[in-house]
Amino acid sequence: MKKLGFIIIRKPFSAHTHLRQGKELADVLPSSNIYGAVVCMGNIQPPVSDFQGVRKYRAEIIRQNPQFLPILTLMLTKDTTAETLKRAREEGIRVVKFMPDAATTNALSGITLPDLEKFYPVIGEIKRLNMIFSGHWELAVDPKTGKEIPYSEREEAALPYFDKLVKAFPNMNIIFEHVSTAAAVEFIKATPANVAATITAHHISKTHKDVFGADGKIIDPHYFCYPVLKKEGDRLAVASAYANPKFFFGPDDAPHPKERKMGDKPAGGIFSPAFIALPTVLEVCEELGLVEHFERFVSLRGPTFYDLQPPPEKESRSRYCRQRRQY
Repeated sequence: MKKLGFIIIRKPFSAHTHLRQGKELADVLPSSNIYGAVVCMGNIQPPVSDFQGVRKYRAEIIRQNPQFLPILTLMLTKDTTAETLKRAREEGIRVVKFMPDAATTNALSGITLPDLEKFYPVIGEIKRLNMIFSGHWELAVDPKTGKEIPYSEREEAALPYFDKLVKAFPNMNIIFEHVSTAAAVEFIKATPANVAATITAHHISKTHKDVFGADGKIIDPHYFCYPVLKKEGDRLAVASAYANPKFFFGPDDAPHPKERKMGDKPAGGIFSPAFIALPTVLEVCEELGLVEHFERFVSLRGPTFYDLQPPPEKESRSRYCRQRRQY
């Protein structure tokens, strides 16, 4: 492994982090302090699905660190209404988060990908309110057979549903979270400018062989996540997309207690704190000769998509947080 020199960038932006709650929140929040701002996913228990939940979760995070800038997300559930969205928008929420039912951790909204079209009237309100629709795009169960789809095929199986959404809502800002396959990368590249995707450190640095043995059994539960790590060709396709302006950094930092990560059925999610994820991304960038894109990928494209002003170089994070707290 080559030894990297220093690189000076503006404060990075995390477009995808799970801060959890309670003691876990207190334990992991310091590892995100390096970011200028953090998009915090609301798949906690109960989910952040209305403006009261937004207020409660924001207060819990700020109590841990008053200078921290959480960009909260509202979870799309079967109970979400136009009024829910309106009240959340008044509370300052800019992002609606969709997780297909049972496709990932705490994804119990009751909405499956095949059912998503039934909620297009509500999603239309997301567009009207100029909010961002951010989704986990995996199809866990084949609607025709009722059988579970293998982990490695779920992202590609979800692409027709994503395509239908993109076509149904032109000009709505849409994010394809933690892209992990070459097929999805090529699909995103062909979409309009209002569609973007996030990339994690683990999907560009590890592969399926790091998690699963030849018999399909999990050999390293610490790298088991949703979507699962893919083949080398997918890794390289995702890593190369790092240079494309439609892709930006979303580490999907998703910690779990150690006991939940062990055994035959580990919890899906990787603890990917900034002090590990950022150097990992930089190493992969050096491997592919893409270091010149590093700052744009981790610091600039995310805030631009979220309509935020990136902090100037060398500006303190506390000053940045005071300026942007309204978001």
